[in-house]
Amino acid sequence: MSSECREELVSEAKELVVKALHDYLSSRCRALVSAVEVTGQKRVTISLRGLYRRFTPTADFDKLSRALEYLLKCMPGEELRALLRAVEVGASGKEYYVVVESATLREVCRSLAGGDL
Repeated sequence: MSSECREELVSEAKELVVKALHDYLSSRCRALVSAVEVTGQKRVTISLRGLYRRFTPTADFDKLSRALEYLLKCMPGEELRALLRAVEVGASGKEYYVVVESATLREVCRSLAGGDL
């Protein structure tokens, strides 16, 4: 971890990003899994723009993008990917995204739905 990174801020950013992703998937899982099954996609790219409405700002992170930027700077890539269960976490311009395996998406959605998906 970089010397300019603080463990308590890393923990806060992790919690905020994971909660936003969880809240997004809780409301979108059925549609996402249906689309994956119809198209036969092996991987799914989720733009984090869709998570902004589900983000709760804090004094340290007023935007989801700032929390994710902090994690990208302060966490090893493989640790961040494991946290988000992603094969890739990145940015295209100012747009952040995560790429997940379709099987992982189905598993996470099934868990969020209490096994009923």
